[in-house]
Amino acid sequence: MPKIWSPVILAQLDSPQSVAIDRVYQLNKSYQSIEDLRVKVQSCKANSHGKYVENIIRLSILALLQEPDHKPDLVRFEDELKEWLPLHCFDPPVQLKPETGMIVEPDKVICEGELQDRILRVKIHFNYTILAVQHEAVDLSETLPSELPADLEPYYPGQIILETIRNLEYEVQRLSQDNDRLNHRIMIYEKNLTGLKNALRKAENRSQALVNQLMQSNRMKQDLQEQLNKKEAAASLQNSWKTASKAENSRINLRDKIRHLFALGKSAAY
Repeated sequence: MPKIWSPVILAQLDSPQSVAIDRVYQLNKSYQSIEDLRVKVQSCKANSHGKYVENIIRLSILALLQEPDHKPDLVRFEDELKEWLPLHCFDPPVQLKPETGMIVEPDKVICEGELQDRILRVKIHFNYTILAVQHEAVDLSETLPSELPADLEPYYPGQIILETIRNLEYEVQRLSQDNDRLNHRIMIYEKNLTGLKNALRKAENRSQALVNQLMQSNRMKQDLQEQLNKKEAAASLQNSWKTASKAENSRINLRDKIRHLFALGKSAAY
């Protein structure tokens, strides 16, 4: 019977390991709100060290933040988490050998974010398990029954690799869809920002037009006031001249009357 090389599970964690951490990331500027927040497990690597297993988990934090002027900004942070697990956490207990491989299988990450001035606080929670495996040559006669059910799909070498490739393609497609949705949201924000800028520009132009009209009205009012002042000054000067002329005529008439009376008085005396 043919043989194939396949990973054989020797042991695994008796229960999924839970991770709950708080992270603080420094921002370059202040933001108004968090529009979207994603945390993804970039890679996991476990190594045996004596009676312990070191697990290194690399995380990618992607946050879509909104600036005070409603402009979106995408920021990204890379983080790393290390955990040490004793061997007695595995079931069944196993003595790890140099050729023993470790496979880390994380679950979906749950995260929450909070903004505090120029600080982004992120709460991260997820579970994972670790499989201790060893690649061995497996005899197909030991793994397959003598008679296969009619509805059972036949097994062929490389099936695990193909399934892994399909899973990777599915993950790439899912990430691409997430990226498309994120780009769509950014495009909507940019359109809204453009609309706000146009509305602000129109309001500024209208305000400038009103200011120009007000200044023109003030100049017209000032010109009319100056013309009115000139007319009032001319009228006042003319009235003063008429009044002075009348007074002079009155003085002349009075002087003539006095002279006439004086002349009459002299005539009577003679």
